[in-house]
Amino acid sequence: MAGRVIVVDDVADIRHLMRQVIEELFAPLVGAGSLEVATAPDAATACTLCEGDPPALVLMDVNLPGEDGISAFYRIKERSPELARRVYFLTGLVGSPDSLQRLHQAVVDGAGGVLVKPVTAADLQKTIETHLPAPYC
Repeated sequence: MAGRVIVVDDVADIRHLMRQVIEELFAPLVGAGSLEVATAPDAATACTLCEGDPPALVLMDVNLPGEDGISAFYRIKERSPELARRVYFLTGLVGSPDSLQRLHQAVVDGAGGVLVKPVTAADLQKTIETHLPAPYC
């Protein structure tokens, strides 16, 4: 079974760049079919991708059109509690105090953590390696 990483961001260039960086960092695994990188432009698509075979990791932007990433996290957690700790938020930490409080609460409620944009390749690699199933890590 392959590990799967889902990148969720409404900005196509960011989705493309993150996918490209992940695929380069883990080229041997991608080439062998042991790691797949999927992308989603919104929360609804991300939640659909999380159904069935749960991904190894979800990298979810906070600010998404329609349902935001924090609300999507709670929906994912409700459907698949074991997946909650593998959801990491992507954010520039810019926003209202209310949204920052919601983000903090989501981490308290079991999200894996927060990656601050711009995310470095080293941070991506470390986060993904932490959640890839054995023997891929």
